[in-house]
Amino acid sequence: MRCGVVATRPGSRSCEIVDRVIKSCLASFDVDSFFLYLLDRKSGFLRRRRELAHCDGLESSATMSADEDENAAELKIGEEFLKAKCLMNCEVALILDRRLEQLQQMSDDPTNQMSQVFEKSHQYVKRFSRYKNQDAVKQVREILSRNKLAEFELCVLGNLCPETVEEAIAMVPSLKSKGRALEDDAIEKMLNDLSLIKKFE
Repeated sequence: MRCGVVATRPGSRSCEIVDRVIKSCLASFDVDSFFLYLLDRKSGFLRRRRELAHCDGLESSATMSADEDENAAELKIGEEFLKAKCLMNCEVALILDRRLEQLQQMSDDPTNQMSQVFEKSHQYVKRFSRYKNQDAVKQVREILSRNKLAEFELCVLGNLCPETVEEAIAMVPSLKSKGRALEDDAIEKMLNDLSLIKKFE
């Protein structure tokens, strides 16, 4: 189905994936646990890297080498992070909105049920979300997914909403990395489609 803006096709694979991700997150989302999980993953990753460097007796040089090898401009961010599932601010906002609704149904004063982390996170994603309704969010992910972007590339573009090809490449240099460079026309079409969604939202 297409009308005015680039519409999401009902039953499309991308829509099913987005729906499944959002529903699974809503079912058992706890923002405190989520942030603790992220911190634990980060500290565990750094700890393993230090241990490996120490075993080789080259802790400082190995750490420097690892840092030098990591280059987001060339999509060199490590396998663990490259394969990680990312959510745009607007997707997190939908999840936290739904969680807030659940808290409101459970209590006359939902603020008593909210942690400071939840409240601050909710305020942040609401403030910086460029797309507000669920249909628009689904369409944004579908458009970006068509271009076979890495998860972090998709989220950077979805969060920052560059208006020109030059801005997009400046924000995400890996779009032009060797071996997978997107044509300027493809980037421009992607940005135009996103702009239309925002315009008619």
